[in-house]
Amino acid sequence: MSARERGSWRHCSANRRPSAAIAWVLAIIFIPFLGVLVFLLVGVGRLPARRREKQREVNELILARTDGLDQVSHRDEWPPWLTSAVRLNRNLGALPMVGGNRVELLPDYEASITRMAAAVDEATEFVHVQFYILVLDSVTQPFFDALGRAVQRGVVVNVLSDYLADWFSETDEVLPLDTSPVVLDPAPDLLDAQVLPSGPSFDNDNNLKLYALLIQKAEHRVSITSPYFVPEESTMLAIVTAASRGVQVELFASAIGDQALVYHAQRSYYEELLRAGVSVYLYKEPTVLHAKHFTIDDDVSVAGSSNMDIRSFSLNMEVSVLVHGAEFVQRMRAVQDGYRADSRKLELTDWLDRPAGARVYDNLARLTSSLQ
Repeated sequence: MSARERGSWRHCSANRRPSAAIAWVLAIIFIPFLGVLVFLLVGVGRLPARRREKQREVNELILARTDGLDQVSHRDEWPPWLTSAVRLNRNLGALPMVGGNRVELLPDYEASITRMAAAVDEATEFVHVQFYILVLDSVTQPFFDALGRAVQRGVVVNVLSDYLADWFSETDEVLPLDTSPVVLDPAPDLLDAQVLPSGPSFDNDNNLKLYALLIQKAEHRVSITSPYFVPEESTMLAIVTAASRGVQVELFASAIGDQALVYHAQRSYYEELLRAGVSVYLYKEPTVLHAKHFTIDDDVSVAGSSNMDIRSFSLNMEVSVLVHGAEFVQRMRAVQDGYRADSRKLELTDWLDRPAGARVYDNLARLTSSLQ
């Protein structure tokens, strides 16, 4: 390189260095602002203050209406730790553990639709319907037909389809409270049950706290069924810790998925579960197992709308029911036995042999889990 060429090169380099420096400075200044904008769009897991205040108003109404309903229960039969879980739920969701409940397990989706339609046909004053998704098809047709019949006979029917809110939040209308006298049935064969609502209108992740507590308290067995298993860190830690301390832990999930990113993010947790001693059962295709429930030891269970994933814990409106009763848990275990019979048990050696591309895809999907 000649002296002239070297001089030209130095001149060009000198001219470029300030530009590069300016680019770096601009990146440092503006990229954080972009990050803030993205966070404001997708990173806030709470509804506005006014919506949360509405939830507190409803909680106060519920607390006033349900005072004393916990007087009838089988408290003397509860495991020692259940009292603290019930207290947690009451503080978070405002509802008590109430005795005198009969619970029936329905075998499938069509049976649940049929039973809901029958309940609507029995209504004499009002029917309030709220679903995450409302679709009219050949299976749901009987339910919609029942709503039509209810309107024709003069029953007030309100329907809300909304994944994020509730009736009061959307309409500013408090649905009429049932003020008829409460009759508490002390029959010994009836179950204790407690409803726990959860979602972004609450100040805490209600279902997350309950689920983590129950798994931490388990002494013998935990059986989990979740179609979308993308757990928050504390729940995952509770599960692997339970397995590591000798609790028999099993997870029922689907061999296939109907949400690609969630499905692959879910798969990224299997290795850690298997290494901790969790038994993972994959329900055989083509069915996507969509039940959501789990059982703790011999007499405690939870069923409801909540998956064990970050979206259900923090973003979606969900409702769970905590049930105490050994006979009911036995019936739940029979359902889980059926899942096990129709599932393939995942073995660690086989899972580690899956293609490298699949592992990469699973781990990349896991990075987006908080946005799913």
